[in-house]
Amino acid sequence: MQLVLCGRMAWQTNEFEEKLSTYKYRADVQLLGFIPEAELTKLTAAAYAVVYPSLFEGFGLPILEGMQCGVPVITSNTSSMPEVGGPAALYADPNNPDDIANQMKLVYKDETLRNELIEKGWEQVQKYSWQKTAGDLWGVIVSAATK
Repeated sequence: MQLVLCGRMAWQTNEFEEKLSTYKYRADVQLLGFIPEAELTKLTAAAYAVVYPSLFEGFGLPILEGMQCGVPVITSNTSSMPEVGGPAALYADPNNPDDIANQMKLVYKDETLRNELIEKGWEQVQKYSWQKTAGDLWGVIVSAATK
């Protein structure tokens, strides 16, 4: 099992890379950086779980992307993540590495839970679509224009 990190490195990159260089299991950690969408979808679908411990999100699209790929999701218990993930995700404090690790271990050790999260994920992702979003936005525009 490997930990694969995708996305642009941001603040505290040097500190992170310094700590990672001395990490006992460094060979089991891959830093891939930015991944084009088509490749990211394949990588996500091949994952054992998506771990998305973001500190703040306006929506949290990667949560639904993971669910759409049939992968259990572990995300933050803050911001919009609990609303987006609903009962189909596990939640952790993004500032608490032990909490994140405990959720990762739970998914790894409990195959029944993992399968339940995948099933709930399929249900959760059905609540969202670009068509529904466009329709909702259009309704707001029409409502505002007629006032």
